[in-house]
Amino acid sequence: MPDNVDTYGIVSGYFNACFSLGAFLGPICGSAVMEATSFGYSATICAGLFLFSGLLIGLYIIFGKQGKTTEENADYSS
Repeated sequence: MPDNVDTYGIVSGYFNACFSLGAFLGPICGSAVMEATSFGYSATICAGLFLFSGLLIGLYIIFGKQGKTTEENADYSS
């Protein structure tokens, strides 16, 4: 995409929409899990979700760059 104000506006809009959705759904889902289980299990579920997402990001970083050459990686670094 071109590096101009329109692109920045689109990215900013998506970021703010996702941030607001998370700010709305986070407390709702957290309170639903808390009502269904005790605090200890709720904290364990949250920690498990963080661990799972961290593992997925780690696997993407490790295996996602194997098929790319160094020239393709250099294009995205700037």
